[in-house]
Amino acid sequence: MQQALSAAAFLAVAVALGGAMGARWLAAAASTWAADRRARLWRWAIAGALLALLANLGLLWMEAAAMAEVPLAEAGASVTLVLSATHYGIAWSLGAAALVLTALAAARRWDRACIAAVALFCYTRSMMSHAAAAGDFNAAMLADWTHLLLVSAWIGAVLLAALVTLAPPAPADAGEQQEQIAFTRALSGMATFALAGLAATGLYSAWHRVGAPAHLLDTAYGIILLAKLVPVALAALLGGVNRFVVMPAWFAADAHNPHWARRFRRILLAESVLLVAALALAAQLATTAPPLI
Repeated sequence: MQQALSAAAFLAVAVALGGAMGARWLAAAASTWAADRRARLWRWAIAGALLALLANLGLLWMEAAAMAEVPLAEAGASVTLVLSATHYGIAWSLGAAALVLTALAAARRWDRACIAAVALFCYTRSMMSHAAAAGDFNAAMLADWTHLLLVSAWIGAVLLAALVTLAPPAPADAGEQQEQIAFTRALSGMATFALAGLAATGLYSAWHRVGAPAHLLDTAYGIILLAKLVPVALAALLGGVNRFVVMPAWFAADAHNPHWARRFRRILLAESVLLVAALALAAQLATTAPPLI
């Protein structure tokens, strides 16, 4: 249940971040199509922040039950103690405040404040992770925080692009088509940057926590890590197909028919499924002891 709620919380936070980023990419667009998509993206961002807050409350309750070694139904008395007397409680309180700020910023359509609040939440999750074994401020924490923020941006932006921004109805005229193309360029550029950052921070974290390559095959942590890399690699491959095959044909001067836009969106949907699968494995990884701590 903790793994499921943790994955749900991160997915919801990714949605909030993806909504704010997508709205920011459309901020300069003046068409009716863009205004409609911005409004939808902000509604998704608000919902994501609120759902993440609910999932975070569930995680607090479960953590209190685990620390007190009592059934879930009897964990209420331990929640206050966890919040006031543990490192987990401090990190959780900061994270909850960050999620409230995320929801408020999304409601006011403040994209930068919303993104900053999500970044703060991601840092509080790193404070609860294996990376915090040596303290809340160190290189491992920075790598873990950057990794969480980049993966949230990738998942949220791709998912909401597929479900909201690039969903039917298509742009009605050439001006709206150009706004859609500009949005797609921003999405692709962000995904490329995120993938490069994820590779760098992932390699550092793997070296920091796994140690010897043999531990990838003879420990539960290593096996789950390798399993997580499979959907990530497939998602990156699909992203490459979109960037280097579909986008050039779509953006060509004589390629304004909706065929390429539909193909781009279908690939985004498949990429989203793979990224959600990777997120589920990441939640399992977070509750598995690494060979090196």
